[in-house]
Amino acid sequence: MSGFDIAKEVSEALAEVARDVGDGEFTVTILRPASQPQNPWDPPAGAPTEIVLRAMIETFTQDQINDTLIKAGDRKVFLDATGIVPTTADRVLLPEGEFAILSVMPFAPAGVPVYHELHCRR
Repeated sequence: MSGFDIAKEVSEALAEVARDVGDGEFTVTILRPASQPQNPWDPPAGAPTEIVLRAMIETFTQDQINDTLIKAGDRKVFLDATGIVPTTADRVLLPEGEFAILSVMPFAPAGVPVYHELHCRR
């Protein structure tokens, strides 16, 4: 079984868990900014692209929160790796609102990403 097949199984498992729990799809929306202007202080031209992906959202545990690197309102998002690769320039819409992506850590034990772990902050 290839790494992509495993990533696809993880994505399908997220969909199956959502059906079994009965809360609807476990999805988040990645907001990818429009093309960046020449001057970084200018706003991006155009509306961001919305990309819906399967995901699981968690909070950080109390022992992980230290109010410097990880704050109390931060979220951990485990994102389906069969779609786009998120970047820190993207933003993510969670049920609580819009969050910035502070870091993207691919989980790729065999060299192919199975999922992406995002550290997100309001």
